[in-house]
Amino acid sequence: MMRFYLLVAFILLEFSLAQETQTLELQLLVTADPEILFNHVNPMLFTLSSPYGDFEVEATGELYKDDPEIYWKSLDPIVWKLELPKTLKSLETSITARLALCDKQQGLCYFEDIDLKENLSLKQSQNKQTLYFTLDRLAY
Repeated sequence: MMRFYLLVAFILLEFSLAQETQTLELQLLVTADPEILFNHVNPMLFTLSSPYGDFEVEATGELYKDDPEIYWKSLDPIVWKLELPKTLKSLETSITARLALCDKQQGLCYFEDIDLKENLSLKQSQNKQTLYFTLDRLAY
């Protein structure tokens, strides 16, 4: 009988520890040279991979006034909200995306892959982190 009570106590303890989570808002800011436009005809999906799962976000952006049906002139911040164990001190992440870009000055369109690996340090008082990625023009 004592084993039964110990087992129940252990299960309750594990359940209560599992319920203690923190929310991390991770934001990616993608910037580019002003001559680069983002082709939004096909969805641009940003995937965040971590030991706690894979999370996909579709990009949005500011329309390019000369051709808004096809291009964005910039991307809005890419945002993920993750529920993580409260005791977690660091988080290894990988962010991937394939972007369709056009260099309006050169009249050239191409794909560029983003592959960003980060080991985030998590602090109890900090529930929002920002990562940065800059797209440079191709060298011709």
